[in-house]
Amino acid sequence: MIWKNKNINKHRVIDSKDLSQNTQEIKLDSEAIRRYKEQDTRRDLDEFEEHRKVVKRSKNKILALIIFLVLVLLVIFGLIFMRYSARISHLEADANKYLTNENYRGAMELYKILYYETGDIEYDKKCKQIESILENMELLKEANSMVMSQDYENAIERLLTISTTDEKLIKNINKLIEDAANKWINEIELLYLKNDLDSAFLQIEKMINILPDNDYAIALREKILNKKNGNQSSSEVATDSANMVAESKKNKRLLQLSKSIIGSEQYVTAVKANVREKHDKNSLITDTLEKGDMVYVEDTFIENSSRMWCKVTYFSTKNVSVTGWILSNELDGSI
Repeated sequence: MIWKNKNINKHRVIDSKDLSQNTQEIKLDSEAIRRYKEQDTRRDLDEFEEHRKVVKRSKNKILALIIFLVLVLLVIFGLIFMRYSARISHLEADANKYLTNENYRGAMELYKILYYETGDIEYDKKCKQIESILENMELLKEANSMVMSQDYENAIERLLTISTTDEKLIKNINKLIEDAANKWINEIELLYLKNDLDSAFLQIEKMINILPDNDYAIALREKILNKKNGNQSSSEVATDSANMVAESKKNKRLLQLSKSIIGSEQYVTAVKANVREKHDKNSLITDTLEKGDMVYVEDTFIENSSRMWCKVTYFSTKNVSVTGWILSNELDGSI
C-alpha cells in the first residue's frame, strides 16, 4: 500500500498555492450559493406576484359579476315596480271612472283591491265614503217608499238622518222632504176642515217636532189652536203649546248634534258600550268598547227624539279596522 511507504509522523507542509486555491473554491461556492438563493428568492417573488395578480383578477371578475347581478336585479325590480305602478294607476283610474258614472259598487270593489295591495289608508277611506253613499241611497229609497205609502213622519225622519256632502244627493233629499212636508200639511188641513181638531193638532205637533223651522206648519198650528180655544181652557192650550215648543227645541238640538259630531273623534264615556251591527237595540252585538276608547264617527241615525245612533270606526286590539253602531249617549258622558 502506498500509505505504508509514508511516514505519518512527519509534519506536512501546506502549500500556499493549495490554500489559495481552496479559498477561491470556497468563495466561488459561496458566491454560487448566494446567487442560487437570490434566484430562488426572485423566483418566489415572481411566483407570489403572479399569484397576487391572478387573485386580483379573480376578485375583479367576482366583483364585476356581483355588480352585473345587482344591475340585473335592479332592472328586474324596476320593471316589476313599473308594472305594479301601472296596475295601481289603472285600477285607480277605473275606480274614479266608476265614481263619475255613479257605479258606486264597482268603484268600492276596486278601492278594496287597491287597499289590499297597497295598504294605503286613503283607499280604505274611499271605501267607507262609498259605503256611506250606498247607505244614504238606500235610506233615500226607503224614505221615498214611505212617502208613497203616506208615512210622512217616518219618511222625513229617515231623510234627516242622512249626512252627505254630495250636492246631487242633498238636492234629492231636500226635494223629497219638501214633497213629504207639503203632502203631510195637505192631510192636516183636510182634518182641520173636517173639524177633527184633535187629530189635526196631533199631526201638526209631530210635524213641527221634526221640522221646527217650517213657518207654514207653525202658522197652521196657531190656526188649529185658535180654533180649539172654544173647546179648551186657556191653561190647557198654553200647556200644549209649551210642551210642543220644548219638544221642538229638543229635536232641533238633537239634529244639530247629529250633524256636528260626524267626522269627529269621540271617546267612550260609558263603562261598557255595546257595538251593534245595525242602528237597532235588537241588532247583533259585534263588540264591546270600554271607557276611554277612541272612535271616529262616520255617520248618525236619529231613531226618535230621545235616541240617536252613531256609526263609528275604530281599531280593535288586533289592530284591525272595525265599524259598527253605538248609542250617542255612550259617547257624550250622559250615562
